[in-house]
Amino acid sequence: MMFGGRTAYIALYALVIAPFFSYAVTLIFVRRLTIKQTADNMAAVKGEAGAFTLSVANPTPIVFGNAEYVFSDDCFAADIDFPKTLTIAPFSRGAHTIGFKFKCRGEYNIGLRAIKVKDMFGLFTVKKRISCAIKMTVYPKVPDMSNFPAAINMLPQPGSNSEIQEEDYETVSDIRKYAESDSVKRVHWKLSAKRGEWIVKRYNTNAADRVTFIIGGEPAARPTVSQYGVRSGKKRAAARAAWIEYETALLLEDRVIETALAALGYYLKKHTDVNFIAGSLEKDARTQADFIDICESAAGPVFDGAPGENEAAALLGKLLYGCESYANVVIFTSKLDARLSGAIINANNIGHNASLFYFPAEPADEESEKTYKFLKENGAAAYII
Repeated sequence: MMFGGRTAYIALYALVIAPFFSYAVTLIFVRRLTIKQTADNMAAVKGEAGAFTLSVANPTPIVFGNAEYVFSDDCFAADIDFPKTLTIAPFSRGAHTIGFKFKCRGEYNIGLRAIKVKDMFGLFTVKKRISCAIKMTVYPKVPDMSNFPAAINMLPQPGSNSEIQEEDYETVSDIRKYAESDSVKRVHWKLSAKRGEWIVKRYNTNAADRVTFIIGGEPAARPTVSQYGVRSGKKRAAARAAWIEYETALLLEDRVIETALAALGYYLKKHTDVNFIAGSLEKDARTQADFIDICESAAGPVFDGAPGENEAAALLGKLLYGCESYANVVIFTSKLDARLSGAIINANNIGHNASLFYFPAEPADEESEKTYKFLKENGAAAYII
């Protein structure tokens, strides 16, 4: 009787201790897993396919079935082609190729942040954190100008304000290659014959022979809470909603920036210099090398206006303050309010040429729609993209 009672107690102790023993053993073996993430290319172009390699080595005799792979928060910006769970065989070493395609431009730490496995009884979850994320730079995808939503002739041509522009046809300031839009009167016949290609003259003018691009908008606010670190169902849903909102804001930023870059490429092909201003980024573009440099710079943060501030209006005011020469300005923005519309109308009234490409957020803002109509009624060159 006593022996039978002792056996029962031993069985009870074993039953109680076994799950904790299982957890401890699983924890020890999981920590022995070796996980590495590598990529041959640390840069990508938005929308183009890429891949990185996940190497997993399991030196233990334990099989980890249905190991759950937890990706970093930054993976929201990419479509990942990889199963969420895999089986890690004992005494194995393998490499898995993880395909991805980025949806947003920017700088991201992608890859796995953790692996979760169940203990032998399936009662506990053991997590192994991974700190070797891959830092990727994603460059904007510049659309073809032939597919631009607005017709090319909507873009204001340099020196298009006839009341301001006066060219001195007696003084040649520069020469350049012929463009389709050039008049035959500008052809430098002697030099064209000598070089074997069409060369045109550039004359002195009181109009700025360049275009200034101003790019502005509301900076996307990155969520402060992780998508994966919240256990509560309501809080997890709120965190997920915040990341979806962040992604939507980034996609709107991309529309503004990529359209501006497409227009930049168009103007450079027409041999027109462009002063590109986007937040703290300000660069003069004359060549294809300048264009590539600006595209690479646009992979980082571009909008840096304070909340409630209209960045484009502030940049336009700064540009025109004390400006005595003619200015031809094209504004690309997702934020349109009375401050910006007033700045555009004022610029046009004092003899400059300011036009607007407006990228409304969804759902559309009623106040911004009224402001846009007000601009059109006052003769401003404004277009909704």
